[in-house]
Amino acid sequence: MKKEKQTKENGAAAAGTKLKELTPPPQYIEDREVLWQKAKADFEAELAAKPRSPIKVTLPDGKQVDATSWETTAYDVAKGISQGLADNTVIAKVNGVLWDLDRVLEEDCTLQLLKFDDPEAQAVFWHSSAHMMGEAMEKCYGGHLCYGPPIEGGFYYDMFLEGDGVSRQVAVKKMDLRKQQRRELLFNEVVIMRDYHHPNIVETYSSFLVNDELWVVMEYLEGGALTDIVTHSRMDEEQIATVCKQCLKALAYLHSQVS
Repeated sequence: MKKEKQTKENGAAAAGTKLKELTPPPQYIEDREVLWQKAKADFEAELAAKPRSPIKVTLPDGKQVDATSWETTAYDVAKGISQGLADNTVIAKVNGVLWDLDRVLEEDCTLQLLKFDDPEAQAVFWHSSAHMMGEAMEKCYGGHLCYGPPIEGGFYYDMFLEGDGVSRQVAVKKMDLRKQQRRELLFNEVVIMRDYHHPNIVETYSSFLVNDELWVVMEYLEGGALTDIVTHSRMDEEQIATVCKQCLKALAYLHSQVS
């Protein structure tokens, strides 16, 4: 129990951030919430008035599942197969069209359930992640969102700030803590990257605990990970010496800070 408590405390420290929500929040957030609640109520009333009838849902293997129009969702079908499938499905395709899991089925249809390993599911996941980051940016910076699409392997969002600006491309590294045997080492690494600044150490801007994952917002490096370069390319002696020299500079800096 003591070790578990210490791990949680280390995680909280690693995920610590000075960024806080604005108080009061921007007025446009409240105005938008009013519009959303009205639109939601109108939609729910329209949905409740739709006639229910039996329909057939055809899965990729040809199996047919009984469902009810304007009531059964893609998630319901997935859960009927297995809870694990439902939990791991990111998005559905109905008659070849991307379909939210909580959106009701309307008629006889074909249904595909896409997991994260599917490119279309990844794009949807990153798109939703961009919206989550956009909401956080609104609540913490109070600016106006501009453009935030999913990109290959991630996402970003542009924001307009009156008289100020945040203009940098970042990388978001997501680590499943359940797969980490030595979590305390991971947390310590994040804290070091956050607190010590050197040209040869990747900058870490912020970090967050999201359920069982640690999300680290860090400097985006176009060249990619050094381990990938070393593993997948052939380096000559001069290049190897250059890489070693830069790594040693970073290590020397870190040692000088703790000695």
